[in-house]
Amino acid sequence: MSTTSSSTPPSNAKDSGSEKLILYRGFLDRGRYVWSPFVTKLEFHLRAGGVPYRTGVGSPIQAPKGKIPYADLTSLSHEDGAVKGMLGDSALIVKRLVEMGVMRDLNEGLGAEARLFDSGVSALCDERLYFFNVRERWIDNFYAQRDKVFETKPYPIRLLLGQLAYRKFSQGVYRQGSGRHTFEEAAAITREIWTTINDLLEERRRKAKSGGEPFFVLGGERPTAADASVFGFVASNLICKS
Repeated sequence: MSTTSSSTPPSNAKDSGSEKLILYRGFLDRGRYVWSPFVTKLEFHLRAGGVPYRTGVGSPIQAPKGKIPYADLTSLSHEDGAVKGMLGDSALIVKRLVEMGVMRDLNEGLGAEARLFDSGVSALCDERLYFFNVRERWIDNFYAQRDKVFETKPYPIRLLLGQLAYRKFSQGVYRQGSGRHTFEEAAAITREIWTTINDLLEERRRKAKSGGEPFFVLGGERPTAADASVFGFVASNLICKS
């Protein structure tokens, strides 16, 4: 998967000049991918959709929905006037930017069947794999996750925040269901999800015009929202140490 062929801003995008939205990613890793798959997923949309942006650290405490990522859209203009305030949730940010005409809709022109397939792949990542990732990071590899997420905090504060986070996420994945599995069961389910994704990508790569050409989840000529989700989770899992 690649955004190379979609690096040119869409024709319906507004010329923002030096104005850029601010994407808060929750980590200090400037110029690098971060551990959150939803941050990288959103950055994929922004880059493929031709939207210039700059990054900030931010925190869940400051976020409008209490989670990372979130964006400050104040610098963007709109026909109704300047957009004020912060917006949280990667899907809502994408939807809002498309509605404003600032960003290209990656799924524009897809038929009903293709949209359903695209949504299914995205949901497999965003709504299923995500919870097993949470379990793996916050339960099975708690200390590595805690020390990365709260790396800027003094050690005593890090201990306190870590315990609060552990309680929150352990209760969450238990209620959702992934936390009720044994370690072996959870690992097997996670492996099955990744195998399914890998098999699809292998098939798309075989059908690509040539070995050097970019290939995409739906097998088309350009990326869709499913590519953003898959890329976000692939990048996150490759760099995450928890």
